[in-house]
Amino acid sequence: MAETPSSTKDSQDSEYIDGHDAVAGRQVVYNIIQRAEFRGSATFGVDGHARSEVRQRTGRIGATELNRLDHFFQPPEAFVRLAEELAQERILLLEGRPGSGRRAGAIQLLRHVAPGLPLVSLSPTSTFSELCTKKFHKQGYLLPDKLGERKISRAELDNLTEALTDAQAFLVVTLTTMTAASDVGVTLRHWPAPVANTLLATYLDRHGVNVDARQREETIAQLPADATPSQVVAVGKRLVAGHSGIEALGALSEENAARVGQWFDQRPTFGQLQFIAALAFLDQTTESAFEAAFEQLTQAMTPTPATPEAITAETVIPQQRHDRFTADSLATVTSETDDYGTTGRRVELKQFVSHERLVSCLHERYGPQLWNPLTTWLRTLARRRDPQLQAAIARGVAQLWKVDRTVAECSFLTPWSKGTAAEQLTAALALWWLGLDSRTEDAALQCATDWAAKGTASQRRTSIVAFSGALGLRFPSDALKWMWRSATAATNDKELQLARSSVVEFCAEASADVETLTAVVRKVLALVNGLPCNPLVRRDALRLVTDILAVRCGGLLLPTTCLRLVPDSATALGQLWAHTLLTRPVRRAALDTLCACLRELERGPRDAEPLPHRRGTASDPLIERLGRSILAALPTEKERELLYTDVTRCLQRRSRHDDDRTVRILLALQAAF
Repeated sequence: MAETPSSTKDSQDSEYIDGHDAVAGRQVVYNIIQRAEFRGSATFGVDGHARSEVRQRTGRIGATELNRLDHFFQPPEAFVRLAEELAQERILLLEGRPGSGRRAGAIQLLRHVAPGLPLVSLSPTSTFSELCTKKFHKQGYLLPDKLGERKISRAELDNLTEALTDAQAFLVVTLTTMTAASDVGVTLRHWPAPVANTLLATYLDRHGVNVDARQREETIAQLPADATPSQVVAVGKRLVAGHSGIEALGALSEENAARVGQWFDQRPTFGQLQFIAALAFLDQTTESAFEAAFEQLTQAMTPTPATPEAITAETVIPQQRHDRFTADSLATVTSETDDYGTTGRRVELKQFVSHERLVSCLHERYGPQLWNPLTTWLRTLARRRDPQLQAAIARGVAQLWKVDRTVAECSFLTPWSKGTAAEQLTAALALWWLGLDSRTEDAALQCATDWAAKGTASQRRTSIVAFSGALGLRFPSDALKWMWRSATAATNDKELQLARSSVVEFCAEASADVETLTAVVRKVLALVNGLPCNPLVRRDALRLVTDILAVRCGGLLLPTTCLRLVPDSATALGQLWAHTLLTRPVRRAALDTLCACLRELERGPRDAEPLPHRRGTASDPLIERLGRSILAALPTEKERELLYTDVTRCLQRRSRHDDDRTVRILLALQAAF
């Protein structure tokens, strides 16, 4: 495959990514995920397919993941011994192959030695040097799939152990076998994958009460011994959903991968190869979009004859579309009806086809004759502002990354990250796809971090978009850290606008998951508390905080959603509002948002009964908690007097739509201030 060295300077005609383009790209990515789920081919952690639920991998480990472990986790024989070592040493370094359940095992070990303590997942980009200087609390810490190249010395390990002991904390670091061999330099403990048959039997005992007993036993017996926990759970889910044992095992069988290889063994024609190579990077696009793009590829790869053959009445025209979708083909075409009743056709790989295996065969079997024009074609398509094409191309490049990361970066991601706005968005979407696969999410995070920290201006913009989507939802703390830096320190107005809109869109997306939402609120508060004394920097940062507090998701303000789902978040939200209320340029907007939040809390959930009230005060405990938090964070009586004046003005200009309850809330605030 041809590799073109990327320019070290930004293109002078480089465009700026529009926030609307990122939103459109996000919607296309999630639509593809949902279609994969509907087809039954989306098995997260198996063959690189993504799941529709994008859950955070860093920050506070919430009840959802812990409850899932209670249902799925099967401790290996060495569990007790490892737990005893962790309790004694305070730190444990686990190595094992990807997919062996190291994260689940690390969490369960921490729960075993520190029952009741909060559990926190650190960023994979954290280095051992940073850990040695980190201030630990009485918590359990997990550093999953640590990245980096420098080894940890025995002295650093002793210092880290001493810091953990002083804080009464525990730390488990997981590493892949390949990383551990070159990256640590101290004694490691191997994490053995649970026995696949036993794990499936345990899962079916808890969830598969309606599965036929004979089918259950046959499936357990046929399950490959080297199946990973995520694969075992995928098989169990399919059995519970009503699939046969053969269908449930189909995603894990090597037969499907072999069928892809057999298709190439039959020596496909040049036209068939062109078609399947194009589909590897345009999977699940509409037929019209695919045909228009494929025509460009055929023109680039097929030489034009000097004397074109004349077409007569007897000329037999090849049935190209029919021949593409035969029983032996790897492709199919499906019809679907959109929300407006319009029926369209979509070209996609057949359900049994492993996308990663297909790209691997193309990469391993063919050289520059195929890949040079294919690379040029993909670069041309990536310059189009077409979210459907960009998302499909990004997905194909993400599969190529898993086969050959160097080629994917040098030929596509690096030049795109320095290119036009459309190319930057395509590169960001590729990191989204990589972030949806547990095998590549950490490397995708490292790539985005490098662009944000050490890249060109275009690469910084690309990283902003990358962090605003699926990758950021996996690593919310890292995402907010880098987007916040751009939103508060950017010198270019367009970059500042992109960063601010990306932060707002990211927070709106995070509102769909309670654990991610609370992690976002805590991280924003930590960033605000770490602001410098420079009044201009604080003003711009608190304007962004005001925008975050005004984010709506599902018709409700972000604080309203957070307070209803996690009442304890009142403390953090109160402190954030206090920061904004103490800043004159944003006080009015912050107060308006606070009043709107109070109105929503006053109304209560749609299915709730009206709340009773005492004269002059609101009896809603959430409002009371939020009010106490705001008051506690206000430092001086002078500031409370200023807020009293603003609340009075708010009462004087209240909307005619405000009912008596809203007025009583404002009166309560006025009395409190």
